[in-house]
Amino acid sequence: MFLIYNLLVHLFQEDCPLIDNLEATEKQIIARKEQLNLTKSKIVTLKESIIEELQQLFPQYIDRQLITIVEHNADTINEIPAEKLDKFKKDVLVAKVNAIKRIIDELSQAQEWLSCEKSGIGIGGRLWQIIKSIEKEFLPIFSELNLKGKGASVFGSSVLTPISLDDFQSDDLIQLNGELTRVLEDFCGKEDGLKELQNSIAKKKALERWGSP
Repeated sequence: MFLIYNLLVHLFQEDCPLIDNLEATEKQIIARKEQLNLTKSKIVTLKESIIEELQQLFPQYIDRQLITIVEHNADTINEIPAEKLDKFKKDVLVAKVNAIKRIIDELSQAQEWLSCEKSGIGIGGRLWQIIKSIEKEFLPIFSELNLKGKGASVFGSSVLTPISLDDFQSDDLIQLNGELTRVLEDFCGKEDGLKELQNSIAKKKALERWGSP
């Protein structure tokens, strides 16, 4: 029994030192949970501000990209009959509304705002993949007229896909994303600390249930 007890203690202490005062640690956990909830509230506020900013920026961004695409396909556009061109312009307006609505909805429902793996809306994360999909509704329309993308980039051929947040031409968006990244780092650090304390209590209780030699 004594050998088994010592073995358990040794195994538990490898991952996290055992705590001496269970009551004090439980109070720390309560306090850290409150801190974590406050930080989470900041993230939610930043999320709402970023989504609101994107909702305002998307129409301007799409319009700029459409102008580039029209210029890039000037010969094709000039050969399109007026009636067909009018239909194309109407289809583009519908696609614009639908694309913005879809992306805003997806961003609003996404769970990745609290992800510690790829923080913020910068390149590489799931949130950025949602933003990049802005061209989805437009591709079938451009294909009908055989319009080409705006050119090649490091990400390949692109029609409306943004390359980075800079494409939205908004200092406010850049600042909001920077603040979100900073708060997320704080959130993830606090979350790790909370898990460590909870792990310590679980090990302490396990040893107490096992019983002293």
